[in-house]
Amino acid sequence: MQEIEKVYRQIRAGRLASAERLLLGNEGARIRPPFNGDLNHAWYVVGDIRYRRGRMVGAVAAFRRAWRHRPDDRDAMMAIANCYSELGRPRWSAYYLEKALRRRGQKPELFYNLGNAYFDLDAFPKAIECYRSASKGAAGALKAMCLRNLAIARERA
Repeated sequence: MQEIEKVYRQIRAGRLASAERLLLGNEGARIRPPFNGDLNHAWYVVGDIRYRRGRMVGAVAAFRRAWRHRPDDRDAMMAIANCYSELGRPRWSAYYLEKALRRRGQKPELFYNLGNAYFDLDAFPKAIECYRSASKGAAGALKAMCLRNLAIARERA
């Protein structure tokens, strides 16, 4: 069994602190062997654990470390943006979502999240543009959320 599977089992069982200790040890500053073979992945998992635990500042730090080890990691950029959104920092959220969008292409969930960041910044025309773009490629629940937010942004614009 791969060692990372032990971490995933801890996460699935809801033992998030234990999963984080497997990756970082008790010191919490460096990824431990054997997980240090892919630092991008290991730090991303640490970020995800911290996000799930509601430790957004720590999650941002971990996702940034993941991104540092692989600068083209669009998922890390989106995760950083999501943390900043949770922290009530929509300007930073928009910054990272725009970076991810430039690298990832026309993904509806990116446009939707960027629309939410602009909405929180009271930049309703930009939010409307993003929700329109998101709704073109979205389906199901995401499409419904796009259309609902689009209507609200139009009312406020």
